Amino acid sequence: MTAFWSMVKKDYQMIFPKKYTLYAIAVLLFSISFGFLYLFSTVTQVPNATQIHWMYTWLLFALPGFSSALIYYEWNHKTMGWWLSSPYPHWWLIATKCTAMFLRTLQILSLIFIILNVNIYLFTLIKPNILGNMSWEVLILNQLKLMGEYLLYAPYLITLGIFGGVLNFSYIKFVSIPVWFLFGITSPFFIFRRIATMAKLNWDILDTSLWIIGSISLLLTFIFFAGSIYTIKNKMEI
Repeated sequence: MTAFWSMVKKDYQMIFPKKYTLYAIAVLLFSISFGFLYLFSTVTQVPNATQIHWMYTWLLFALPGFSSALIYYEWNHKTMGWWLSSPYPHWWLIATKCTAMFLRTLQILSLIFIILNVNIYLFTLIKPNILGNMSWEVLILNQLKLMGEYLLYAPYLITLGIFGGVLNFSYIKFVSIPVWFLFGITSPFFIFRRIATMAKLNWDILDTSLWIIGSISLLLTFIFFAGSIYTIKNKMEI
């Protein structure tokens, strides 16, 4: 188990190497701050700001790319052969990268949460009535629910990215086309579901239980996880 977490730590640092971490945090801080200030230049109260979900939603689009980058990193640093020939089962190799990416997801969501709410607090000093009738407790709870919902999507998006990255270095590259197409048609569902919820729109197709969404996400996670294992075991070009 120590070896597993050692590999998780390596992959975790690979996502944002130390020399880039400060710059990544600075860019994230600036982007969120700018987006927040722009948002409140067009609305007057938080309850009416359905766009606030974008502060978190961009991560859904980024997760597959971040995950694929873990595979590209192995290839670009010529460690793919070492990675595949290490004395650990293939499922372990994929699991360490998925675990590392999930931990980074938690870190990024937490960072967004802190920065966003600090900005909201500072903005209340300028416009004391910015929250309207909404209490801080409700505002925080809504964001925590949003983060929880997105964490349900995260395993599917992470394993999709890993699978897509592995496919690019296999004999079956063509399979990556329908894989990324699936991402393209499911992402709008995530986005529109959140917009509909916040705007209180009665769209039946989007009013799906989180239990169902979580089950579908778990099923897709298993499929992409198994597909990644099969590919690195039987279809890699090296």
